[in-house]
Amino acid sequence: MTMANRVIGFGLLILSVYAWLTANAFPSSNGLGPGPDYFPKIAASALGVLSILLIGRKEKQDGAVYAVSGKPAVLLFVTGIIVMMVYVLFVQWLGFTVSSALVTLAWMILMGIRKWTTLIVASVLISAGISYVFEFLLSVPIPHGILY
Repeated sequence: MTMANRVIGFGLLILSVYAWLTANAFPSSNGLGPGPDYFPKIAASALGVLSILLIGRKEKQDGAVYAVSGKPAVLLFVTGIIVMMVYVLFVQWLGFTVSSALVTLAWMILMGIRKWTTLIVASVLISAGISYVFEFLLSVPIPHGILY
């Protein structure tokens, strides 16, 4: 796994350098706060640091850490991909908040969580929290569908 970590880490390091250089082409700040290059540079910096840590990491054990084998694992993987495709199709129609709650619920079921109170409370709180942060704190418009 160490060689795979190094290859992935090196690829992510190249991506972070590219993101940083691309963010330099954004217009400068007007002096009222961070400019449009602020978040991409922060994200690129974090990605660069984490990729360097991944490159230098030593594994305690060799062998497959995450092995997808067998019919149930492949079925869960394909179902997860289908859930994401349906989410993309329905987010404009149902709205971001409702669609995110449903996809969070579906993914938690796929991960094996079976307690209904946890499923419902977590999916509602996660989607409402993300919606609140983006729409009200960051003033980022999110899609509102027929339900919200």
